[in-house]
Amino acid sequence: MTNAVRQLIDSFEALPEQEKQEVLARLLRHPTGSPYASPSDDELTHIADVVFQEYDHDEARG
Repeated sequence: MTNAVRQLIDSFEALPEQEKQEVLARLLRHPTGSPYASPSDDELTHIADVVFQEYDHDEARG
């Protein structure tokens, strides 16, 4: 992992929870140039829920 990527991740982790959610939602909607269709809003909501449940679980473990 490059220093620039590490700094980006550190900056993301320092954000308030609401801003983290907004960043993730925007990144999940960002086009990748893939030939596959973008996920639906329901799929994105489910993915975000899973990500944040895992994040909360990690935080609880310390």
